[in-house]
Amino acid sequence: MIERKLSLVFNDEELSEKRKFPRFPFTALSFKPQDFSHALKVKDISLSGMQCLLVDAPMDVTIGDRIQGKIHWKRNELKIQAKVSWKKESTLGIEFILNRDEEEELRKFLSFEQMAKNTISMFSAHQKNDYSHQLQNWLSADGVFELFVWGDSQLTISHFHILILETLIEWTEDKGFKTGKLKSKRNIETPLYIESECDYILDREFDIAKLHMAFGVIELLSPNQISTDLKSFILNRPL
Repeated sequence: MIERKLSLVFNDEELSEKRKFPRFPFTALSFKPQDFSHALKVKDISLSGMQCLLVDAPMDVTIGDRIQGKIHWKRNELKIQAKVSWKKESTLGIEFILNRDEEEELRKFLSFEQMAKNTISMFSAHQKNDYSHQLQNWLSADGVFELFVWGDSQLTISHFHILILETLIEWTEDKGFKTGKLKSKRNIETPLYIESECDYILDREFDIAKLHMAFGVIELLSPNQISTDLKSFILNRPL
C-alpha cells in the first residue's frame, strides 16, 4: 500500500513519524505575482506562507526580496504581501507579510467553507489500480484539505488520515486518534504516480483542537462529496 509508516524517531523534544500519500499533479491554486507575466502553481499553502513551482515560469528573485500579487483558488482571489524565504531550482518558498486584517482575510480565503466547497473526489477505478487496493476513498481540496480512507479487501475501514493545511489527524482501528504537524515534505515520482513523503511531528498528547478543525470541514461536505455512511463513521469514532 502507498500509505505506510517509515522510521520512528524519538528524542527529548519530539516524536517524528513519516507517512506517504498519493499526490495529484494538478491544482487549482495559483499565485500571480505583480508585474510578472505568468501565474505560478501553488504546491503547498499554510497560514504563514506557500511553496510555488517555477518549472514553467522561472522568476529572477533572490532570498529576502519582497513580492506581492494575488492568490487564485477557482473563483476566489486574495491579494498578499510576502517575501522570498528560500529558492531552489524548481520551487520558491514564500513567507506572508500580513497585518491583522490581512491575516483575517487569509483565514477566510482558507476557511472550512472554502475547503468544503472545493473538495472533490480523487478516487476512481483507474487510480485505485495505480495506487493501492487498500485505498478506499480519497477526497481533496487542492491539497489544502485531504481525506484518505484505507481498508481491506472486504471494504472494512482500518484507518483514515485527514490532512488540513499543516495538520495531520490519523485514526487507526487499534490505536484510535493521533495528531501532529507537518515538519517537511518531499515528492517522489514513479512511472505510475506521484507520492509525497511527509515527516510529521506527532503530539505526545492527542490535540482535540486539531480534530475539531478537521471535523469542521468533514461536517460541511455534502452527500455528493462523501457518502452518509462514511461521513458518520468518521465523525463518530470514539476518542
